[in-house]
Amino acid sequence: MRRCRRYHHVFVGVTCVVVACVALIGGPFAARAAAQEPGVAGNWTPPVPGRVVRPFAEPIARYAAGHRGVDFAATAGASVRAANDGTVSFAGDVAGSLHVVVAHDGGIRTSYSFLTRVDVRVGQLVRRGQVVGAAGGVGDGHGAGVLHFGVRIGDRYVDPMVLFHPRDLTQLVRLVPAGERDPGGRLDPEGERAALLAWMSAPDGDSSCGGVVGGAAEALGFGDEASSLCDVLGAAAEAGLDALRSLGSEAAHLADAIEPLVKEVIRRMEDLGESLAEAAEAVAGEAADQVERAVRALVALGIRTYEQLTSCPQPDPIANPAGSGNLVMAVAGQGSLRRRRPDGSVAGSFHFEHKVLGYRRGDVSYFSYEASSATYEKAATYGDLHAKARLLGEQIKAAARAQPGRHIDLVGHSQGGVVIDLFVMEVYRGHESEYPPIDNVVTFASPHEGTPAANVAAAAADSPFGPVVEPIVDDEAQIPLGAPAFEQISLGSPMMHKLWSGQGPPRTIRYLSIVGSLDPAVPSAVGDVPGATKIVVPVGSAFSPLDDHSGILRDSDALSAAQAQLSGGAPVASCGPLTDVVGTSYVVAEQAAAEMVSSIQPSGMPSPAPLPASSILGPEGLP
Repeated sequence: MRRCRRYHHVFVGVTCVVVACVALIGGPFAARAAAQEPGVAGNWTPPVPGRVVRPFAEPIARYAAGHRGVDFAATAGASVRAANDGTVSFAGDVAGSLHVVVAHDGGIRTSYSFLTRVDVRVGQLVRRGQVVGAAGGVGDGHGAGVLHFGVRIGDRYVDPMVLFHPRDLTQLVRLVPAGERDPGGRLDPEGERAALLAWMSAPDGDSSCGGVVGGAAEALGFGDEASSLCDVLGAAAEAGLDALRSLGSEAAHLADAIEPLVKEVIRRMEDLGESLAEAAEAVAGEAADQVERAVRALVALGIRTYEQLTSCPQPDPIANPAGSGNLVMAVAGQGSLRRRRPDGSVAGSFHFEHKVLGYRRGDVSYFSYEASSATYEKAATYGDLHAKARLLGEQIKAAARAQPGRHIDLVGHSQGGVVIDLFVMEVYRGHESEYPPIDNVVTFASPHEGTPAANVAAAAADSPFGPVVEPIVDDEAQIPLGAPAFEQISLGSPMMHKLWSGQGPPRTIRYLSIVGSLDPAVPSAVGDVPGATKIVVPVGSAFSPLDDHSGILRDSDALSAAQAQLSGGAPVASCGPLTDVVGTSYVVAEQAAAEMVSSIQPSGMPSPAPLPASSILGPEGLP
């Protein structure tokens, strides 16, 4: 079996990281004897009376193959009933099929999928046994004769049958951040829709090499030098074996004993095209189940270890955090909008977990990209960012006039963090007395050094084919490629070069930059602020690496880091040694794409000179 060696050496001797990974894998089983939590256990009933025709199959990683729920036999039109009391958090269509999600005590969410009819609405309180819809819909891998029933604890899918075994359930609930245990206080229908879409997009039941290891394994770095997905699987399994050996002599003996079996199973999967189950049976006979479980556990351990090495793990968020006690101005990113609801109120411009971060509703103001209006459309976010920074200053003064004497925090997402940077450095600095004191700046997925994704867009707009490409993109995605904001936030732009000018923000402001480890829109390597803390998190439900950019606003590690900062403490800064390795790869690849687009010329036209490497990666090769 060929090996992917690039990061092989870093897995040796990382005992503390491995112990954490083993705890993540084994924790739910090791703690089953603990006391039950009131309000969680018992009184659960199946949604339909039919038998289970397809059981739950837990994926070895959240982006790998598996069956994230159970299928009950159900005739078309049969009533589907709520498994317990709760609040409807989603009811409607996702990708052409009907679903209902109910939020229960303890951070538990039950989902009822592939319905022919929905009988409830978002926000409605339902009782155990109440009809929520009718069975009979179809979906990928699910015919009209079944109801798919799923259970999530936080962002993790678990075996729904544990609902009927309360001891197991109460221990799984302990994995949920305390701030997520409120069943109806923070209904988020769009978040539920995104979670359902991610589940429907995930590989389902595939036990080939790619299905077992999951598509994100390559993004995590295992696939750089692998010539096949089976090599990726083998690299992850070897990482797991190395991690196991670091736990001590007994664990090392176990690793030595099972290694030949594991290697032979993966060899057969690659050379003979067998599934994991088929290869395990051929190698181990009656012990095939144990060998298959061992392969899955080792691969999961390897991937978890890599996640630890490429991020800054945080403790779970706490319930009812102290917060800063300040007002907060929330600044959304490029492509956001803020519109008025039918009842006359104005919606927020992005998903902002103000309660989890310790703010009361009356503390929160949302920045508007449009002057003299609380609402704005996407087009307003593409204008000159210097002007937006001055506008932010005006809106901060207005918030201070409404509640005089209060300090203020600034929280931004994506481009919103750059608008905050420009305000702090160009407007606030030197004029502090004109504004309320600014205590904290917290940004999520913000390109404080510019993003190479904008370079690609700018290159496309400036190329000879820009007049053809730009109208198409503008019509389809409402993104004007030649807009000022794109050029300003591109990596190496004059604005970005000048922004910090060798100095960081005023020392009176506590800055925290939180970025995703798998975010090509804003790679983690471009999220640094001089003199500030940067935390890199692997976002929770990354079936697609792109989810890091929006999912970071809901991620428990990201929220925990922000909680610590805003409560006067500091996030855990024990980051892995490979924290920016994927982010740096994104920077290099995207900048190369921008140069390639720039070099495409009609026949007879000279090719423009590419940007020098120093302007792309800096004098030491990193942004």
